[in-house]
Amino acid sequence: MLASHAQPLDLGELGRAYQRAKRRLVVVGVGGTLFEAGAPPGQLFTPSQKALLQRLASDTSVSLVIVSSRSRARMKELLEQVQENEDGDACEGCDVNALAESGVYGRAASAEHFEATLQAAQDGEWLAPALEVFRYFEERTPESQVQVRERSIRWVYGASERKLAEQHASNMIEALEKVAPRTPPPPHTHTHTHTHT
Repeated sequence: MLASHAQPLDLGELGRAYQRAKRRLVVVGVGGTLFEAGAPPGQLFTPSQKALLQRLASDTSVSLVIVSSRSRARMKELLEQVQENEDGDACEGCDVNALAESGVYGRAASAEHFEATLQAAQDGEWLAPALEVFRYFEERTPESQVQVRERSIRWVYGASERKLAEQHASNMIEALEKVAPRTPPPPHTHTHTHTHT
């Protein structure tokens, strides 16, 4: 298991603070939180997850944000699932904000489409040289995988041998920093690891 430097939350105090708050911001990640790490690409929310998200989204004191490394199209499918009742009608007052591609694209609850949130999403010139670096480390890290989205690149190495993957992740960051000055703006990179048991 990877070491965490975060202090454990006092869930009792968290619950009391939530009850006292007049406004609440709830940010929920999809991968590794709502879905198991490495979940199949087409996975949908379970009925209980959907009900919880709908309850949060329809509470006027809550601003709900769902965050994922998934593409805009995939996030749109997940949002539609939350915003639809069991009978197929729209969920009344289910306002969900979302970030796709790890924040490259955002969609406000009142918006119909995702919009670029980073300069990297405006100009894709950095993608090709950054992808070369990602592929280099993918080839040298067994069980790792590069996932290319519209304007982000993700390297998944949780199934790899831990020490090798951690070393390669560190080396990759150094290599990307060398590529970035030649291709402004610096790439939005997202490396992802899973807990090893």
